[in-house]
Amino acid sequence: MYLAAGYLAEHLTGSTWEELVQRRLLGPLGMGRANFSVAATQKDRDHARPYRRQGGKVVEIPFRDLTAIGPAGSINASVREMARWVMLHLQGGEVDGTRLLAREAIADLHTVRMPMPSARPNPELIGVGYASGWMVDVYRGHRRVHHGGNIDGFSAMVTLLPDAGFGFCVLTNLDACGMHEMVVRQLTDRLLGLEPKDWKSEALSRRKQADGMEQKGKEGARAERRTGTSPSHPLAEYAGDYEHPGYGRGRIELRDGVLRADFHGLGGRLEHWHFDVFAYGDDADSPELAGMKLMFTTDFEGEIDALRVVLEPSTPAIVFARQPDARLRDAAFLRTLVGDYDLGTMVATIALQGEGLVLTLPGQRHELEPGRGLVFSMHGLSGYSVRFVADAAGKVTGLRVRQPEGVFEAVRKP
Repeated sequence: MYLAAGYLAEHLTGSTWEELVQRRLLGPLGMGRANFSVAATQKDRDHARPYRRQGGKVVEIPFRDLTAIGPAGSINASVREMARWVMLHLQGGEVDGTRLLAREAIADLHTVRMPMPSARPNPELIGVGYASGWMVDVYRGHRRVHHGGNIDGFSAMVTLLPDAGFGFCVLTNLDACGMHEMVVRQLTDRLLGLEPKDWKSEALSRRKQADGMEQKGKEGARAERRTGTSPSHPLAEYAGDYEHPGYGRGRIELRDGVLRADFHGLGGRLEHWHFDVFAYGDDADSPELAGMKLMFTTDFEGEIDALRVVLEPSTPAIVFARQPDARLRDAAFLRTLVGDYDLGTMVATIALQGEGLVLTLPGQRHELEPGRGLVFSMHGLSGYSVRFVADAAGKVTGLRVRQPEGVFEAVRKP
């Protein structure tokens, strides 16, 4: 939705969302080092690098490029400059005597729109709800307006205590790190003179419990795995490009005997789970992917034609359709298939028309749509296809016309 807001702002103002935010907010706030891409961040003389816990160790990981959904989280800034953003909210939309937002607008942003009671009853931390881009709760009797953020290798927390006039910004360069919230609580207790509480021990206890539950969950998943099964095809036949009209194109590759998935830079190693279901390994590019399953499906000819993956639990599995092999759209390659093929009782002619092939039979003409390998489907006809046959040297020597009533072979004429 933030992506949609940024896109709409561009159409309303005629500026890119980056130019708009720079001119209306970052510039007036004095946030001169703030930028909109990880590429710009890495050019800064003093920048943090991303880390993640993996295999019991903390390891450095690549930066995650968020350009495609920039308005939803691609602004990078230092903690000193983020303090200016905090001041803007605490001072009702004004910084250094300059008003950037109406006081009413700031109050509106902090007003709860969606009630969200606490999942775990805790008298010291009472959930209230979600405002416009902010969470609202009551911490030990004091209203808080806050929001955290996590992206590969980084975790952040911005917290406001509007009634007390305090605000905090804590930035960490560790994936899914809960330290920022502990820092905010410690600072809040000190500034407001509240009775000290050992938040760290409580957090470590919860983390240990969560790690134990995660391990039990993995063991439970393995127990449901159907043993003794194998993929229905050689691994090489699963490799290819897969596309969805909303989620775009992803790729499955076979490297060193192992399938790997890549969807817009997110992916990782796939291990066979059971039948034609594969699962991401624990070393996936993002922790959220670990254990996620992908299921490949086949068409009536037994060809891999799609993969299904649950990307959003509240919707049915997303289906990515297998895309044709690139060479089947290459005019130079298609010309090697052109010619007459003898079916015995008639001659089938393959001709190049525009960027595709056309099959002509007596009284029939069919446009061919590229598939995989040397297979083409007939446009508008289900269950009808043409498969070219090649010898060991790769030279096309014939074709097979597939129809529901049978398969008819033809020999290429000299």
